[in-house]
Amino acid sequence: MFQNLSDPYERFYYLGLLQERRAKAQMRAGRPAQMLIGSFQEAMRCFEEAEKIRPPRNDDAVLRWNRCVRLLEKIGEVEGESLESFLEDHDTAPVEMMRRSGGRK
Repeated sequence: MFQNLSDPYERFYYLGLLQERRAKAQMRAGRPAQMLIGSFQEAMRCFEEAEKIRPPRNDDAVLRWNRCVRLLEKIGEVEGESLESFLEDHDTAPVEMMRRSGGRK
């Protein structure tokens, strides 16, 4: 679906979000850490491409890339612990956040 987006920035950014959220869902499902790394790396690659062509004053791709780095670092720190325990409340899908706020960002 994201491949059909006409704006290259949006295409890369949303593909990155898809990969990042896929990795987080796998975490919550209890998948081994080594299974998550590829999804996070692909998300970071997409965010890097989006960052190169980002609109002025739009740091979203950079912020998401940084979040993936922090999550990858934590994966190494929590071997044997629940990976879900270090996901934060703000790591939810934007749609969920909009529902919580009554449709407002």
